[in-house]
Amino acid sequence: MSPFADFLQFCFSGLTSGAIYALIALGFCVVNNTMGIVNFVQVDFVSLGGMLMFSALLTFGLPMIPGLLLAVTGVALVAMLIERFGLRPARSDHPLVLIFLTIGLSIILRGVIKLIWGKNRMALPPLTPDNPVQILGATVLPQALWILLLTIIAIILLTWFFYRTPLGLSMRAVASNPTAAAVVGIPAGRIRLTSYAIAGALGGLAGVLVTPITTLNYDVGVLLGLKGFAAAILGGFGSFPGAILGGVGLGLLESLSAGYLSSAYKDVSRFCCAAAGSVCATEGDIGKVKPKIATRTPSHQERQKSRWDLSTIPICNYSTGWPRGAHFKGVCRPDGDSPAPGMGSCGPWSGQREAIHRAAE
Repeated sequence: MSPFADFLQFCFSGLTSGAIYALIALGFCVVNNTMGIVNFVQVDFVSLGGMLMFSALLTFGLPMIPGLLLAVTGVALVAMLIERFGLRPARSDHPLVLIFLTIGLSIILRGVIKLIWGKNRMALPPLTPDNPVQILGATVLPQALWILLLTIIAIILLTWFFYRTPLGLSMRAVASNPTAAAVVGIPAGRIRLTSYAIAGALGGLAGVLVTPITTLNYDVGVLLGLKGFAAAILGGFGSFPGAILGGVGLGLLESLSAGYLSSAYKDVSRFCCAAAGSVCATEGDIGKVKPKIATRTPSHQERQKSRWDLSTIPICNYSTGWPRGAHFKGVCRPDGDSPAPGMGSCGPWSGQREAIHRAAE
């Protein structure tokens, strides 16, 4: 093969792995945006998706497409049960407590998978016959093309859901400002349940797609989940575009380092890159475009107006000579006794001050 064909082969391999990592990373980001925690059960959703697909095809004899839909739906339902009966009854809503709780639930789910399907390694057939396809000199398996296609479809559906449906808009509102979302009456329980269902569906889809290429085992999702977690960190934890870019970039880095350096360095390079991303892109720098803020020197009128900003001016209650119990409320400047223009007169500070927690209109 020519050097260009080799490079293209490595790129296709990296894109295939990166698409799987991106799906898992998106599942991490969905739960983190709505609940503010790291959902470590996500790694076992990948294993469960492959196991349900195995049972649907080989135990119940379903065709490929119905089996895929049943596996993804089954993982989403299990994820909803975990949120409803595993996380919601927790007495504390502290993020650290919930994170440790997801670790325990992950161990329990992994044990249940081992009890039902056993510890033996299994294999899943590909979605279509495994006849290699030649693309510009590179050999690509049809399963890799299915992974890329279904990942793109999942990202499009996820974008449509978050930007075009009322429930998706509510989830974006909770991710943007949980306090304001609670004030307007957005149900937090429903949002958390939906976020876990989406995370489970994404993890189950990743497991269904990747297990025909790799072997299927009860803990196959652990390493894949850690790679997806590294992709989410690299892209800025919580950023959807960053999760996609982080997953694809991590897959390409893994494939190119294994091809041109050595396969022994692919894990090292991947997690070193994720560690660097945790320092440089913790707020989603890869997936977000930060606006440029223009600064200028305020004018004299603006400086004078800012001296009377009601958000920083205290109220003073000055007792007058009026009937007993009557008080005259005036607004005093913090640096003197003269009143603000148009706000009436006020005597010396009485010592009773309270801040106005609203901006001047």
